[in-house]
Amino acid sequence: MILNSITLISCIFYVVTWEILYFNFLPADFMDKYGAQTIEKLKASGASPATVQVQVQQLKKFNGQYENPLFNSLMTFIEPFPIGLAITLISAAVLRKKAQSQPAQSPLPAS
Repeated sequence: MILNSITLISCIFYVVTWEILYFNFLPADFMDKYGAQTIEKLKASGASPATVQVQVQQLKKFNGQYENPLFNSLMTFIEPFPIGLAITLISAAVLRKKAQSQPAQSPLPAS
């Protein structure tokens, strides 16, 4: 339980930091430039105009969603959480195995 709390707390701090950076320090046209770069790469790869148009529509939709702080927070939380959860589960298994292999020690000093 403590290890899951560590993962949750670290993810929350990650989200708060990103929200502050995104809404206060990144250029206002960050997502527009990102979308334009994505479209240029798609065109350079030889994609059909229909494929490019579908991608443009998806990027416009995503750009609108990403301006919503709640959606932005959710997407940002999803980035580190799966890795943190996997590391938590692996660490818990290793620590449990290590604790079972060592004899129990009494907290009281021997007399």
